[in-house]
Amino acid sequence: MISYQLTGKTRYRVETRWFKKPLLVVQVEIHRKGSEVTDSHGNWTLDFDDYIWRDAKLEDLKFAR
Repeated sequence: MISYQLTGKTRYRVETRWFKKPLLVVQVEIHRKGSEVTDSHGNWTLDFDDYIWRDAKLEDLKFAR
């Protein structure tokens, strides 16, 4: 099982799409830790202990403030 915990760090990026105005995207940093079975027979497991960035949800922004 993998646990995800917000670190409180945020960053911003500008995303441009075809024929649309630029969009400001807020991202949050997440600490991902644990292991996960990757096939149905349990032959492969992946261990995680890293930091990743993903687009923020509304509840993430409430935590970061």
